[in-house]
Formats: sequence, structure tokens, C-alpha cells
Amino acid sequence: MACYLRLTPVMPIKIIYLDDRKGGVFACTGRLKGSEFIAANIELFDRDFATDPLWYVLVDADHATAVDVTNEDVRAIATLDRQLSGKAPNLVVAIYAQESLMFGLSRMWKAYVGESPWVIDVFRDRTDAVAWLKKEVATRTGTVIALG
Repeated sequence: MACYLRLTPVMPIKIIYLDDRKGGVFACTGRLKGSEFIAANIELFDRDFATDPLWYVLVDADHATAVDVTNEDVRAIATLDRQLSGKAPNLVVAIYAQESLMFGLSRMWKAYVGESPWVIDVFRDRTDAVAWLKKEVATRTGTVIALG
């Protein structure tokens, strides 16, 4: 008798929804590719923003082991995000990346998305990223978020 084991692939970017889906954390693990950021963005923005608003995103890249993202990938992600920004103009995005390549790519993405209405910053310390995100969301929405 043969025994088969079916493995479910581990997604390098898992979205953890918080604050009644008004916030999301991109929990990044393993080897990251540009296409995975695009897929995560499409999932995050697949909602009716009139009834299901989005206030914040924290990109937590602390557990990423490698980054296979090109300059062209960063431009494609930024182009998509500029298009999506009209759906959530008050969005606040904090990126936490200790690793130098991910930190640099995040700053590049921030520059490319700079024309959007989003408030964005990149941090090497998670505590700083969360504190900044909480302050910015409170300023924009008047709401205290549960992100910890």
C-alpha cells in the first residue's frame, strides 16, 4: 500500500488582518519575490472600501531569508499601488526591514509611490514602526489601533 503526503506550500507573505480588517500585517518569511508582493496587494485590496475601509499596513520583513526582487519588480509594485491608492487614500504604510537589501528596496518603493496620497515610512526597528503607525493612524482616523 502506497502512502502519499500532500504538502501545502508555505506562502512567503501572509496577510494578518487586525482591527476588524481595517489593518493588515504582511508577515514575510522565506525567499520573497516581486510577484508575491503583487499577489498580496491584490488580495488586500479585494474589498468594498465603502463598507470595509483599510487604514493601515505594516510590512514585517524580519523573517525574510532572501529577497529576489528586481528594480523592475519594485516599479511594477509601485505602479499597481499608485493605481490602488485611490481606493484607500488615507492608508498609512510602515515597513519594517532590518536587512539592508530589503530596507533599500523598500525606500525605493516609497520613492516610486511618492505621488500617491499614502503616508509611508521605512524603519529598521519594529517598535519604531509600530509607534509611528499608531500615531499616524490616530491622526488620520481618530482611532487607536490594536497593533502591538
